[in-house]
Amino acid sequence: MLRAPFVVLSLLVEPQLLHFAPCSQAELVQLLRQRLALLPDPAPVVVDDAALELCARKVAANSGDIRKVLDVCR
Repeated sequence: MLRAPFVVLSLLVEPQLLHFAPCSQAELVQLLRQRLALLPDPAPVVVDDAALELCARKVAANSGDIRKVLDVCR
């Protein structure tokens, strides 16, 4: 019985942190509107425009993190 050769590959790589620039209020609002546009038609008004603006303004002032604004709106 023939056996396939065994190959062990080890990579030693230093982990690197990725730094992302914080998003502005306008970018966060645009992202939220794009996400809401993905809802099926006819989609009910899920979040008021004033609420989107407030949420984006608060997150942009604090961290500018896209994940945070999506979590808050969820």
